[in-house]
This record gives sequence, C-alpha cells and structure tokens, in this order.
Amino acid sequence: MERMNLRWDNILRVVALLMALLGGTSMCAQTAKEDKLAPQEKLEPLPAGPVQEIRVVDEAGKVLSTNPKGLAIKIGEPLNRDDVASSIRTLYATGDYADLRALATPENVGIRLDFVVRKNMYINQVVIEGLKPPPSEASASGAMQLSLGQTYRAEDLDAAVARLKETLQQDG
Repeated sequence: MERMNLRWDNILRVVALLMALLGGTSMCAQTAKEDKLAPQEKLEPLPAGPVQEIRVVDEAGKVLSTNPKGLAIKIGEPLNRDDVASSIRTLYATGDYADLRALATPENVGIRLDFVVRKNMYINQVVIEGLKPPPSEASASGAMQLSLGQTYRAEDLDAAVARLKETLQQDG
C-alpha cells in the first residue's frame, strides 16, 4: 500500500512539474492560429473590352492553337476571372499541357488572351538497341515498366534505366 502511495506521489509530482514547465497551457494536437489570415492581395484589374482572340502558346511564344473549342471563355464576350480559371482547368484536363498560365493583352478594340503552356511529351515507343539475349527484348522492355502513352518524365526514365541495368546484371 505504501508503495502504491509513493507511485501516485511520483506521478503527481511529474504532472505538477510538467504543468509548471508548460506554464499551465493546455496541450492539444492542433492549436488554432492566433494570427488572422492576411487580407487577400489585390488582383490586377482585367483589361477592358471583349475577347478578340484566344491562343495557346508555348513558352517560346510559338502558337500551338488558336481559338480552341470547349473553353468557358467565348470570343466577343468580356473577360471574366472565373471563366479564365475554368478554361485553365479544361486545358490542363486534356493532359496535353502543364504549367499553364493566362496572359491578357489589350489589343485595338479588345483583348487577346494567351494561355502559355508547356507541352507534355508521351512515351510512344520503347526501343533497346544493342541488346544481346539474355534477357529477351520483351523481358528487358517489361523490366523498364514504361507504358506507351505514359507522360514522359526524366525521373521515370532514370528509374527505368536503373531497373534495366539490374535486369541485365541478374541475367549476366
């Protein structure tokens, strides 16, 4: 019994020490931020006038498409931020583009809207030159785990080459 009282005394001392160290603050898994969110930065005003032309251009300025169909923005109507955002989502959803941004340029009687994009590249064909079996070309290709139509990314290719090297080492 005396031993049990000593344990409780020790536990109470530890709790009191923790409370003193923490300054009596309550501990929660998540604490509310005391700082209020900063007021939203002011957005630049949109150029006035109707949209005269919509273009999709690459980062170098080469025109990829003019007046693409299926966008929320319509020729002859005033520019609207919600329509621009919706159009960016639509272009991104095609899978053809990445890193999209919109640039509105005032023209003579309206606005030219350019969607500046980076084109996505896709894996079209996997060819391994100079391969001497084993492994067979099919198993070497399978080891790379690159699918036709997959979006090309340098890190995916690096991983595929590493898997191919491992397969070649295992097969001698």
